[in-house]
Amino acid sequence: MIVCKSDCASCKECCKFGYYELPLSPTVSPVEKQRILQRFPDVAFVPKGECCLMCFNTSGEEPVPCPLLGEKGCLMGEEKPFVCAIFPLVVMRKEEELLIALSPECPVAARKPRELLCQAAKEAAERAFDETRAFPDLAYPYREGFEILAKAPARSRKE
Repeated sequence: MIVCKSDCASCKECCKFGYYELPLSPTVSPVEKQRILQRFPDVAFVPKGECCLMCFNTSGEEPVPCPLLGEKGCLMGEEKPFVCAIFPLVVMRKEEELLIALSPECPVAARKPRELLCQAAKEAAERAFDETRAFPDLAYPYREGFEILAKAPARSRKE
């Protein structure tokens, strides 16, 4: 684990979004969308291929908190969306290659040793790449400024 729950609960910056950040808002699979809607029927989504982006009421200048954000963190608990569960790691696609990158938005992760970050990426890699292969739209397009920590292994033609 890169960031402990208490660090996340005191910061919460990754759970606030401005209108200009919709491309990086949480992308959820169809299963996750249904799980969220069962508990929070008013959460809005925007289609992103087979998946959806969570949508935020961002008409003003100031970023707004995720509708799933409570005082102590995510109200979904252990059922939080996959992309949120692995943050500050982010699964990205650069051309046809899947990557695990570190978000530059996390002030706590920025202070961690690179070895720890790479180890966390390695531990998350199998599940991250499996989830993204099952739902390719979970991967974000690669953006400059995101440090690459791991790459998906090449797949055989049989897969």
